[in-house]
Amino acid sequence: MSKTVSSKVNSEKIAKPKVRKSKKAKKFFEYKGLPIVRCGNIIYYGKMSDKFITKIEVKETQNIGDLKVGNNLSVELLSTDLEDLTSKKILKVAQKKGLYDAIDIANAWLERALAE
Repeated sequence: MSKTVSSKVNSEKIAKPKVRKSKKAKKFFEYKGLPIVRCGNIIYYGKMSDKFITKIEVKETQNIGDLKVGNNLSVELLSTDLEDLTSKKILKVAQKKGLYDAIDIANAWLERALAE
């Protein structure tokens, strides 16, 4: 009887689930080779797989024409190490006026921190 059961299982075809392949792979906007991701008023700069990333938070905005432009920004250098929970997660903090100054200091901090 076991031979007839096994022959039935082998003869039946098992349908494999279809895997959807996206036509376009999502790619993040990059600045100096590192991704920039925005979530509301917070901008994350750097790769999450690295030891450090930066977080830029827009505190105030001003209207210039039809655009809202970040006026007062907070920049933080963060550790992404999940194993060492006793260490400080926020390593550096700065306040900047304007997005260019904030990304510039964030890039300098990341370059120095990742070079160590």
